[in-house]
Amino acid sequence: MIRRCTVSLPSAGQWLSFKLCCRQIDMGSAGPIDYFWLALPGLRQSQVGQNVRNCIDLWWAETLQQSFTHPEDGLDAAVNLCLAELYPFVVSAKARQGVFTDAFLKPAKSKKQGQGWNQADDGELDDRQFVLPDQDWKRLRAMCRQRDIQGIRQEIVDLFVGDQPPLRERRLFNQALRVWMTNAVVALRMRSQSGLRAFLKDELVKQMATYRRTGGQKRVRL
Repeated sequence: MIRRCTVSLPSAGQWLSFKLCCRQIDMGSAGPIDYFWLALPGLRQSQVGQNVRNCIDLWWAETLQQSFTHPEDGLDAAVNLCLAELYPFVVSAKARQGVFTDAFLKPAKSKKQGQGWNQADDGELDDRQFVLPDQDWKRLRAMCRQRDIQGIRQEIVDLFVGDQPPLRERRLFNQALRVWMTNAVVALRMRSQSGLRAFLKDELVKQMATYRRTGGQKRVRL
């Protein structure tokens, strides 16, 4: 039985609320536990809700509490904020699944009926049991037992990262991203966080739309 609850956390003199789902899970000899999570649709749909906004705001408020001893650390944090604020504008783009397949692997089984899926009462796909082949699990477990951090990191890359541009083209993609993020950081520093969101919505997203409409540039569009 899935329950819903709201949890509020203090942050920078205000309270931020998060809508959580909860269910009890039997852990065998350890007994039952209450398992909490953020419902996936509210994080992935184009009309992202309160959880996404407050996740970003909570992280940024905590980040600002840190005393950066090196200017590059502050710049890295600002770029990360720009990317986080860009997320709600691009979350519905299907092309990103070709670059990074996030947490979804092959479903063990599904309950597809007709053209739709059965939906659980939290908006998630019910019976969402995504698994790896046995040989992959055995390999990962062996790496975990050996504390092979680099090997595990490479396995995650191999599992989740999709097709990437050829090495000879990545310099140009990185250059374009640096230009976009430089302009976004300037907007943040000149116009605050709300000004950054306005820049992303009114300028950067429009530039990205122009790329998508340009013909004959399949990889650029992706």
